[in-house]
Amino acid sequence: MAWVSRVRILVNPNSAFIVIWLSLIFLFSLEILQINVAYSWSAITVICINIILAGLMLVLSLGRRKRLDISAVRSALYDKRFVIKRYVYLMFGVYAVISVFDVIYSGGVPLYWKLSGDSRQYVDFGIPTLHGIANSIIYFLSALCVLLAYLKIARSPWLLLMIFIWQFLILSRGTIMVMVVQMLSVYLIMSRPALKRTLILVAFVFATIIFFGVAGDIRQGQNPYYGLLNDEWYSFFEAIPSGFLWIYVYLVSGFNNFLFNAELIEPSYFPVYTFAKLVPSVVYNMLGIEKAVDSFQFVNAGLNVSTIYSGFYSDFGLFAFFPVFIIQAIASVAYGRAQGGSIYDLLAFSVCYQAVVFSPFIDTFFYLPFIFQFFIIWHFKRVVTKC
Repeated sequence: MAWVSRVRILVNPNSAFIVIWLSLIFLFSLEILQINVAYSWSAITVICINIILAGLMLVLSLGRRKRLDISAVRSALYDKRFVIKRYVYLMFGVYAVISVFDVIYSGGVPLYWKLSGDSRQYVDFGIPTLHGIANSIIYFLSALCVLLAYLKIARSPWLLLMIFIWQFLILSRGTIMVMVVQMLSVYLIMSRPALKRTLILVAFVFATIIFFGVAGDIRQGQNPYYGLLNDEWYSFFEAIPSGFLWIYVYLVSGFNNFLFNAELIEPSYFPVYTFAKLVPSVVYNMLGIEKAVDSFQFVNAGLNVSTIYSGFYSDFGLFAFFPVFIIQAIASVAYGRAQGGSIYDLLAFSVCYQAVVFSPFIDTFFYLPFIFQFFIIWHFKRVVTKC
């Protein structure tokens, strides 16, 4: 059972950051891909500073760790269960309406486009900005539904199933991955160490990887990254599900792009790219300006992930560790507050946690669809407390 407890410690955002980034550096060092570039000590220095800061915050958080009182959380919400259920269905209804308008605006759905040979891509789907708000809603709902099911206040498996099926139809793998991580963060912080739960969790993660690969193969026609493998690794990845190669390539490609750009960037020391992601896409469209969230060049045009550091490093160079530290600190505080038993703090924690988990890919914290969840949580709290 000791290993089960060790798995659960990953719900602490500081330990998650350390494990994720050390694992990423190790996986990159295996030289699996032909496109890997040389190490940049500037990039490694920035990352190591954040790993050290995460370690310091981890020690502090372990010193004041407390046990979450599940029964207290449930009793505080039980009398509000009908209000909460109505809010869940209301938000799902809003999402459904937006999705209808997305289909009308886009003239179909990406899966049909792909199967019918249409030239349009999944990125062409949805009304700019409004589609991002819709994603905020389902991120929030996915975490809330898991929380309510665990507390035995409300179960809505059909609602989650419909959301997941719809994401498959619109080939939105990224949205599914965010939903999964936010759901898992809530589940892990609420659950007690148990072998059965851990095995279910492992099976769920494995199934998600399989799905990620299937969706990617459908979206691209096949996995295009076998051609990037070094010869000694080809037979290994050919023998395992395609999703593992998809995950690996996306995982190390952001780091690869960071290493490639670290010596090229001349920072302006002004937060141009840091906050560019908070400007709604519709504003860029109205002004006829292309949305740019960093000044990075990509090693491979098809691999356009560039880690949480891309915008910050474009603006601040070696000082990029500081805005990342701010996100780490907010996530650490959210983790501590979530253990206090407030449903609203638990939901806010799920938003912060996914920003840490996806740090090798992108900065999600300062993206509008993610940060808008805090507004939804605030509104949810007002509705529930007033009734």
